[in-house]
Amino acid sequence: MNMNDNVIEQQSLTFVGIKRTFSCVDGENLREIPKMWQAALADGIEERLNGFNNGAISGLVGICVDQRELQDNQMEYWITTSYSGEVLKVCFQSNSPRPIGWYLKLK
Repeated sequence: MNMNDNVIEQQSLTFVGIKRTFSCVDGENLREIPKMWQAALADGIEERLNGFNNGAISGLVGICVDQRELQDNQMEYWITTSYSGEVLKVCFQSNSPRPIGWYLKLK
């Protein structure tokens, strides 16, 4: 997987993807986010998310959401792809009973 960093200015973008909440204490987020990517690749989530891609941003992106206002030293991390179409609450589920696909809109 190639990782490129760019700054793209847009009015608003809509994404679908998977999210997890991480603690930032003792670098947990730095250890666990790469594991999240590895699991997404191994479980076929990358392919499923790319199926939703609308081309506004090609491929997958990682989005960090600061949650310190909700809880100290906490962040949310999303592996997403740009999307247009009907708003989805849950895009798909893994073998686990918990939903893993969500909708995110950034303005």
